[in-house]
Amino acid sequence: GFDGFSDLQRIFRAPLHNAFPASQSERISLIEGDEVVRDPSDLVAVGQSFCRANGASLAHLGSRLAELPLDEAMELILTARTVHVIGLDRSYPVASYVSYALRRAHCQAIQISGTGSAPDDQIAVMQPGDLLVSISFPPYAPATIGATAQAREAGTPILAITDNPVSPITEGAAVVLPVDDAALHGFRSLTAVMSLVQTLAIGLAYRRSDAGDLDLDLINA
Repeated sequence: GFDGFSDLQRIFRAPLHNAFPASQSERISLIEGDEVVRDPSDLVAVGQSFCRANGASLAHLGSRLAELPLDEAMELILTARTVHVIGLDRSYPVASYVSYALRRAHCQAIQISGTGSAPDDQIAVMQPGDLLVSISFPPYAPATIGATAQAREAGTPILAITDNPVSPITEGAAVVLPVDDAALHGFRSLTAVMSLVQTLAIGLAYRRSDAGDLDLDLINA
């Protein structure tokens, strides 16, 4: 009765998302534990908790960078005819920055935003040699999941940037870059994932510069 593996995954994923219902305390979930905000009306305390959580997220990413397939991701981008980038809901600003930074690094990039047409219409015009960079985090935008599945079925390579290797957009992906960010009662930080995509953008710029295709003094991204 399942249309694909992603549908089956949702059955096992749902209890994990529902295992910890929202409490009256505001919490920032971290790898090391929970950051508790005793008084959510105290904006200074909320901001300080976010700063501590973001610092922990960055430290966690920094300790794991050597384990991530960054060179493989870079090779996918460098060899692609056109890089299409999709990220909706909370991932939208990340996708916007990725597409902007790639263009500044002289890489042809198109952001799939669904503006003016459905994402599947934009996916349908992708050509052989193109790459899809798919970005999604819990609760995972359904349109991103659907567009990624459509690209996969068309044989388009996928670079997935998400929270874990079994997220709905990782099935069949050529490269997966998992990154953890802090969350404050459902509001998720973008600190770590933005640092990760900036790493890719700067790495691409340096490689373009080494090849003589780009003047780093003029990139200003």
